[in-house]
Amino acid sequence: MIPRDHEAWRRAMGEAASLPPDHPQRVEMQAEVSRLGAWAEAEWLALLEEGERWRLELVRVEVPEGLEDRLLSIPAEVRVPTFSRLLGLRRGIWAAVAAALLVAVGAWLALGQGGSEPSTRPLDTLAMLAMNDHLDTHSLDVTSGDPKEVEAGLYERIPFEIRWPDFRGAIRLEGGRRCTLGSHPVCFTTWRKDGVRFTLLQIRRRDFGLPEHLAPTTVTPKGAAAGKKPLDVLIWTEGDVGWALVADDPSALATVRPGPR
Repeated sequence: MIPRDHEAWRRAMGEAASLPPDHPQRVEMQAEVSRLGAWAEAEWLALLEEGERWRLELVRVEVPEGLEDRLLSIPAEVRVPTFSRLLGLRRGIWAAVAAALLVAVGAWLALGQGGSEPSTRPLDTLAMLAMNDHLDTHSLDVTSGDPKEVEAGLYERIPFEIRWPDFRGAIRLEGGRRCTLGSHPVCFTTWRKDGVRFTLLQIRRRDFGLPEHLAPTTVTPKGAAAGKKPLDVLIWTEGDVGWALVADDPSALATVRPGPR
């Protein structure tokens, strides 16, 4: 049975995770999570991942042209109904209006239409999720240094073609597994170089809103969720495929670049 104090901490973590990364309450909670140990860290990372997944979904929402002007004109065009008329309206109509407004406002804010920068960008979101996935402890579905063996072992678990970047022997494959980031399937593989562990995540780039041809780009997650010493993430795409590479040591990551295949 889960102790009550754990439940209280979960509620507090949920509230803090919804705040901006630099909010004092969230920064304080980050320190408490480190103090509480592994169970709290796992809960915190799960909350952050879920939040980033919803932000990704909001970014993909297409706001109809002119919606902002139409929403702003409602107070001027619609007279305030009397109490009796309000009681006469069906609940379904109000529910539909409320739902539409929530989606519109959420998408408007996520897309930065409210006069401020978007709260997150696809590269930043993927980098944060990839870093957290690298830091988690994973058991491999297939253990092998042969790409063909790993590919064959994951064939029925991964719903897309596995493609191997050409690292020119700079890092050595150790195995792989099926993984998920948010609700999206990912091919997770572990690599190594001089004792440094690397994680390579192959994704469907459209799942994360990435451009079609993105040259290798190093992204460093920021904010309290990234921890005191965030890890760099190398992200690139080719056609419909994308990759994110993370290493225990950022200096080791800087020496590895995928060549043309």
